[in-house]
Amino acid sequence: MPTPFAHGLAGYTVLILAEPQLATDFRGNLKAMGAGFFFGSLADADFLVAYYSSHPVLQHHYFSHSIPFALLIGATAYVVLRALKKSQALRTAIVLTAVYGTHLLLDYFTHDGSRPIGIPLFWPLTHKHLIAPVEIFSSIHRGGMETLFGAHNFEALLREALILVPLAFAAYLKSRRSKSFLVPK
Repeated sequence: MPTPFAHGLAGYTVLILAEPQLATDFRGNLKAMGAGFFFGSLADADFLVAYYSSHPVLQHHYFSHSIPFALLIGATAYVVLRALKKSQALRTAIVLTAVYGTHLLLDYFTHDGSRPIGIPLFWPLTHKHLIAPVEIFSSIHRGGMETLFGAHNFEALLREALILVPLAFAAYLKSRRSKSFLVPK
């Protein structure tokens, strides 16, 4: 699995492409970074669930790493935004679902050295785990401080930065000059 840095940066990139007005000022950019990090990393909240459960479906890289769960997150966002009487609730919920989906995309293209290999993209429709035939990102090794701050993780983080920072910067520049990828408001 990639680092929270990668998940947050991918989420931010999609968010500012969908909502370019967020990139026009410092405050909007901070808002986009926060939302990108939160929704881009949210799938890994299953670490907390797994800590309190031994059920296989509640472990890391399971229920929260599926497209149906991403849609559930989007539906929940829509209901909350409607309850708060926010304009553009559906549009915002769709964008947040896409931001959440970046997590699945990055994990799908990441080396996975633990069983079950891959992520259950279509759970609960099927329990089959899927992984891309091409590895773009390296999995982060967990463990003690030596492992966490070791050479492997440094190289994995460097690879993430070399791939995602230019993409995020290009999205930022494009967002500063363009309209949304989505249908006009």
